[in-house]
Amino acid sequence: MMSGALCRALLAFGAVLMTTAPASTQGRGQLSALSKLQSGRWDMREIGNARAQPRSICVTDPRILMQIQHQGTPCSRLVIADNGNRATVHYTCPGGDFGRSSIRVDSPRLAIIDTQGIAGGMPFEYRLEARRTASCRR
Repeated sequence: MMSGALCRALLAFGAVLMTTAPASTQGRGQLSALSKLQSGRWDMREIGNARAQPRSICVTDPRILMQIQHQGTPCSRLVIADNGNRATVHYTCPGGDFGRSSIRVDSPRLAIIDTQGIAGGMPFEYRLEARRTASCRR
């Protein structure tokens, strides 16, 4: 059984988390590292896996690059770091899926993405070279 002082301390800590978490997890603000990236068609190539098929996505909002494995899923995000040309985000999605992605912006048209987590109950981990190649078709 917990002591009264420990219980009060945990409740106070939880209250602090509840009042600060929504601002950091909303994912509405633009990360400064991602604001340097151009919108358009981006080709993704997995680094270190010659058998992986390249894929292309239309990027209208660079924040989707932080959630490559869970595209289109409404996930809450917690910004871990956003320093210059690097950003790291942890995100949690409905159904128990989650991920942690780090992006290094080398230029407005080139980024390296490291991502790992759980999708559909299975672990994933990979590194991508993301390169802007064209405008998106309308």
